[in-house]
Amino acid sequence: MKTPNMSDMPNEGLSHSCLKVGLKLLDQQKEISATQLMPMRHICDAAAQKKLSSFKQNLNSDYMKYDIK
Repeated sequence: MKTPNMSDMPNEGLSHSCLKVGLKLLDQQKEISATQLMPMRHICDAAAQKKLSSFKQNLNSDYMKYDIK
């Protein structure tokens, strides 16, 4: 079995962009109802939140453990 190469895996930004394009295309379809689009929009919103949280600035102290006695 072949081990997946990390460069073959899509990153979060690319996945989010593709999802947004797909959602726009589905929005333009006449036979798609709003209730069918809701789960897709939820996934798109969750991907956007995850993308934003990856840019969150952390303090250096967040990465350090202190030995307090």
